[in-house]
Amino acid sequence: MTETPEPELRRPRHVLTRVAVALRRQDWAAVAVEFLVVVLGVFIGLQATNWNNELADRRQEAGILRDIVSDLKQDREELAEGRANALRRIAAAGYVLDKATGRRLTTLNGPRIDNLSLGPGTPVPVTAPPDDADRRALWSAVVTGYYPTPSTTAFDALTSAGRLDLIQDTGLVRQLQAYRLELNGLGSTQNNALRPQIIGVRQVGEAHGLSAFAPVDEAVLIRDVAASPQLRATLESQMGWAVIHLAQIDAVDRQAVALLARLKRAGVSDGSA
Repeated sequence: MTETPEPELRRPRHVLTRVAVALRRQDWAAVAVEFLVVVLGVFIGLQATNWNNELADRRQEAGILRDIVSDLKQDREELAEGRANALRRIAAAGYVLDKATGRRLTTLNGPRIDNLSLGPGTPVPVTAPPDDADRRALWSAVVTGYYPTPSTTAFDALTSAGRLDLIQDTGLVRQLQAYRLELNGLGSTQNNALRPQIIGVRQVGEAHGLSAFAPVDEAVLIRDVAASPQLRATLESQMGWAVIHLAQIDAVDRQAVALLARLKRAGVSDGSA
């Protein structure tokens, strides 16, 4: 006949029960073992949670960096459009001044702008003559601006969420913040200087019968500029503003190129072919 073990001899399954039994027996070795089992279990559980969280953060970081690369590439396309427009304006204004007066603005005599390396004596970029299309609309080419609006969606979303810590490379974070400040400066110039002053320029043109949206005979425009100090000064000012705009666009673009190079070295891609 098989003897039934005494209840206190059966091994309890619940850890707390086992500890209680060991304490009643004053089996300190068993208590220590059970305690170590509990501590080890908690430690492994916490480590597993931390590993999972870290893995999720790294996946999220990789996705954010890919989005930033995509934003930067779109930014460069926008900046290229703005650069082409600034050069177009310089070319059209310089062409008209040269034809009307025999000379064109070759250097700036404006205030020093240290962060853009501009100041008195800054050379105006040498441009090719306007193409046939622009020569049929020279005034329009002078007074029609393009103002790049770069995208910082990915970085702004990260900042708004207070999760800049997701990006492990603190140097990259600082570089992104500097780029954002440069973009803010470009936007401020465009909104507070370039857009408001172009309205006055168009009004000057309209007072001389020049419309930004209608063809203007080249010979008539050259004749009017030759006879009007106001129009000559307006064209020279537009060349100066275009040079400032161009310098600021180039400064932003240089930072975008540097960021893309850094991200490429880190193995980040936007996933495009």
